[in-house]
Amino acid sequence: MQLFGSRRNGKHKGSSAASPESGAGDPIDSIRTDSIDSTVGEETASAAVAEKPPVKGKKPGRSHKTLFIVLGVVAALLIALFAAYKLFVKPPKVVDDGPTAATGSDIKDPEENAPATESGRRDGVYTFLLVGLDRVGNNTDTIMVGCLDTVKGTVNVVSIPRDTLVDTAYRVKKINNIYPVSINNGGNGIDDLMAAVKDLVGFSIDSYAVIDLEACAKIVDIIGGVTFDVPVKMYYDDPAQDLHIAIPAGTQTLSGDNFVKVMRFRHTYAGGDIQRIGVQHDLLMALAKQTLTAGNIKNIDKLIDVYEQYVDTNLTSNNLAFYLEQFLKLKPENITFSTIPNNAMMLCSLSYVMIDIDKWIPMINEKLNPYAEKITPANLDVISFDKKNFISTTGSMKGGATSFHNFNLGYTPQIITYKEADSNA
Repeated sequence: MQLFGSRRNGKHKGSSAASPESGAGDPIDSIRTDSIDSTVGEETASAAVAEKPPVKGKKPGRSHKTLFIVLGVVAALLIALFAAYKLFVKPPKVVDDGPTAATGSDIKDPEENAPATESGRRDGVYTFLLVGLDRVGNNTDTIMVGCLDTVKGTVNVVSIPRDTLVDTAYRVKKINNIYPVSINNGGNGIDDLMAAVKDLVGFSIDSYAVIDLEACAKIVDIIGGVTFDVPVKMYYDDPAQDLHIAIPAGTQTLSGDNFVKVMRFRHTYAGGDIQRIGVQHDLLMALAKQTLTAGNIKNIDKLIDVYEQYVDTNLTSNNLAFYLEQFLKLKPENITFSTIPNNAMMLCSLSYVMIDIDKWIPMINEKLNPYAEKITPANLDVISFDKKNFISTTGSMKGGATSFHNFNLGYTPQIITYKEADSNA
């Protein structure tokens, strides 16, 4: 995809030859011969012109003037191209329904926002949700919330473990179950997932991208592979998923296909899915460092093409160009990856990840909050389990405490509000 039209049409033809009065024309015709004696023949005159040394302090001739004109035209074209590029690049729309919003989910263009908006939205800050789909069952294998601060020049990304407990009426109350169940019930998947993420962070996310794993593979191949130190031997075979992993440990250049396999691998990790997320963060950091180089500027068109073909998103090509422009300005040390503070445990015969609310609130405000005002527990709908009762920031729970699949606690847990639990601690 060309950002500024096809290369065939990108060239500009010069104007027709100028009249003698204009002073412009072929540079050869601009050589001055008026200082040569009129008695000298034509051939002698030509030789004299060719051999005559330049006179010190003499004003530049027409050839120099022509050069200046050409340089001026080139400069004007560059300015025009830059202006056209800036018109093409457009920031994504932001959603103003954070802690200080008075009118709900009003959508405003950031270009219309003053540095301090009425809702308290910080200028130049954009939030996004990245979702990686498993190849089986539309499960959201990878869920990450990010915040780009164009003023500070930073990007913070926080992973939400796939087994995170969320407040939903569904019997399997894991966040990675939201997307496929929504689709199975006639929804589009992403709306319900965005709502669930809003419950966890306290504000609506501006942009989303649901990424087919094939997109990751193609992006890695476009930049020539990713050099990465694979932490453990990765051998796994699952014909049902058409998944065959055979990657040795150690530093190597991963192809797109092997990059995806390292992303998906979750077996033999002592720390389970949480350790897998840590490996994903390291892998994505390596990808970011190797993508954010001057050598990959030439690949922007190809990257946008892959994005448009394999990614379901509410971003336009203009928005994507904006993100690419901003990411290319970043220093690798200003990109951070984190995971929601959590505790993993078994609940009703399934593995769940419980958010540590005490630690999560400060992380939201430090890394993700696009508003000047702090996010508080009152902005969240988060549920945790303390091995006896449920702790809820809202004091309630959709479906009730016994609405879990295969509920087998043998008693009915209480639902305690977060403030209550905090005061009783």
